Amino acid sequence: MRRVRRTGTAVLATAAALAAAAGTAVAASPRARVGSAPPLPQSARLGGPLAHSARVDLTVSLAGRDPLGLARLAQAVSTPGSPEYRHYLTVRQFADRFGATPAQIAAVTRTLRADGLSVSPVSANHLMLGVSGTAAAVENAFATRLNAVRTADGRRAYADRRAPTLPVSIAGDVDAVVGLDTLYRPQADQVVRNARPLAEPLARRSIADVATGGPQPCAAATGTSANPNIGGYTADEIQAAYNFSGLYAAGDFGAGQSVAVYELEKVRRSDLAAYQACYGTHARITYVNTGRPTFGADDAEAALDVEQIVGLAPDVHVIVYQAPDNFSVGVRQFNKIVSQNRARTVSISWGLCEAKITFGRRDLSIVRTEAKIFEEAAVQGQSVLAASGDTGSAGCENELDSTRLAVQDPASQPFVTGVGGTTLYTEYNGEPALWNPSLGETMLQAVWNDGELKTSRGVQAAATTGGLSTLWAMPRYQRRAAAGLGVVNAYSSGRPCRSSHDCREIPDVSADGDPATGYVVYASAGPNHTWTSEGGTSAAAPLWAALTAEADALPSCRRASLGFENPSIYKLAAAPGNFADITGANPLTGAANNDAVGKNHGLYPVTPGYDMTTGLGTPNAAAVAAGLCALRAPVYTVTIKAPDHHYVLLHRRVRLRFRGTDSGGQRLHFSARHLPRGLRLSRHGVLHGRPRKAGRYHIRITARDYATNRATISFRLVVLRHRRHRHHTHHRRRHHVAR
Repeated sequence: MRRVRRTGTAVLATAAALAAAAGTAVAASPRARVGSAPPLPQSARLGGPLAHSARVDLTVSLAGRDPLGLARLAQAVSTPGSPEYRHYLTVRQFADRFGATPAQIAAVTRTLRADGLSVSPVSANHLMLGVSGTAAAVENAFATRLNAVRTADGRRAYADRRAPTLPVSIAGDVDAVVGLDTLYRPQADQVVRNARPLAEPLARRSIADVATGGPQPCAAATGTSANPNIGGYTADEIQAAYNFSGLYAAGDFGAGQSVAVYELEKVRRSDLAAYQACYGTHARITYVNTGRPTFGADDAEAALDVEQIVGLAPDVHVIVYQAPDNFSVGVRQFNKIVSQNRARTVSISWGLCEAKITFGRRDLSIVRTEAKIFEEAAVQGQSVLAASGDTGSAGCENELDSTRLAVQDPASQPFVTGVGGTTLYTEYNGEPALWNPSLGETMLQAVWNDGELKTSRGVQAAATTGGLSTLWAMPRYQRRAAAGLGVVNAYSSGRPCRSSHDCREIPDVSADGDPATGYVVYASAGPNHTWTSEGGTSAAAPLWAALTAEADALPSCRRASLGFENPSIYKLAAAPGNFADITGANPLTGAANNDAVGKNHGLYPVTPGYDMTTGLGTPNAAAVAAGLCALRAPVYTVTIKAPDHHYVLLHRRVRLRFRGTDSGGQRLHFSARHLPRGLRLSRHGVLHGRPRKAGRYHIRITARDYATNRATISFRLVVLRHRRHRHHTHHRRRHHVAR
């Protein structure tokens, strides 16, 4: 379905004025808006025009086809019980069905190149073009003006001061133009070097390693050698906390699976090598660059993301997608991960508060562009997990200095699993301390809310982000969750997202994220230049990515991808033993909510069942993985009934139906081998066509359901030489009449 072009009397009437104001040669062409001009952040200073020779990198999102059909299919392939459940598309199939048409791609490309811009080949899913050029060419192409801006933190940026437009002939083929400003950059969802770490006596740390069957740390990581005050959990302790040992006992270390890690900074390969040398792991790690990624002053974020996965799922293939911290390139990198489709699992620890990405709700083009990408991931069978954020229920506090209730994108996206943070600890001499499983101590879990802390970044809210989306209505998997989970509760509302239903609630799940009970990683660019402890929901998202990869690797999943997990996760949460429900107050602050700034009336509190602090809770990894596979690949009995008729005539039309039953009531798809030339078997079991050669054929008919259950039968088909038989009969009839 071709998208209706955004034209109209008002647009046409103002086209000449827009062009004249831009002072370019585009005055003759009627134009339509394709976005909005961003508001300047507080304390930002507007400078003069951006130098005409300055290079500008943009991402142009194409409208594609049938957006409503895509959203419906993304839901259907992810929902247990749906006829389309797990009937995934390839990237090529997606492009042919939902991507922009070749004519649309050619028209947009031709127009932009005519305006002096460089345009890269369209992405494999036919949804995105990389565009670059001088500021002068960009201003000409989009009839706008780019101005230099100095942000409050002293960073040099630029912004378009007039809404971008394109000729009406192609404006309807473009959903968004990303990169006309560099005011806002995605943030790593990570709070490091907490001012109040939980100390652990060295005598307790020096106890023997935790026997989990998984990777074990060297002395340098445990804090028993050069750096005794690391103050965090090693991978074996996290394995024990969340029962990864149950997966290891089954021989599951993630072999055969790939995890894509989304990074907006460059990771130091030497750091990952040092971590693997310590743990004795040999995970394959490859790197894909988008744009020109650079090393930051501190690579702790990227090191944390990758090392967390390697320490928990040591046999996975980790694909690190690296890009500069640039919003335009970052969106292009989302698209690259999904359109390349090299990994079943995607881990994201970067985000922006919703108000920032929508310019205060006035422009939804960018979040809709992202939504399309994540819907594609769902219909291709990819699982996307994203950190929910580290500023509590005031999700924009550290970005816009706003203490209002807010959540972060992309964790708030309906087809992303948002991962929140908890505090993992024990009581030692009446005080909270790091939990040491080798001592048989009781493991305690609580909401992560450390209030506002003085950190290396200044005063910072430090708590798990969660709450109500201002953009998305509550998805079906939350709306129809078991009533006992309490997903629809006293804090649910449709007001912030302006919906007749309630709004999307975040997070979906959680894991340890408190920097006071953080994760031991090797990050040479940090202040310690060695082993250090990091925290934030950045750590929780890759933990869930590792769990997902190991679930995909289980034999009971039968090589079938889990895909978008939320419908299955909410289903599993209704049964005991899969999740630990978090209801405890934070041991450091006594807060039983995620109101880190203390200005939102205690929203949102921890409650039994689901809450907007820790979601459904933390995982029992072995049980959750087994449960996901049981939903993904249940064992059903398939039977096939062959037609009674075994004889067909040469060159005559054939139509025979094979019927099948599935004990789970699932739809069956048929296939065949050794068919006579001229005959085909449809996916629905109908043998049709015209046979071209006489003879006896032993055909093998297979019927299979989405869960890879199947049955195969042999069917004997005899093709008779019809013409000879007819001639012989006619001759006999004539002879009989003559007599």
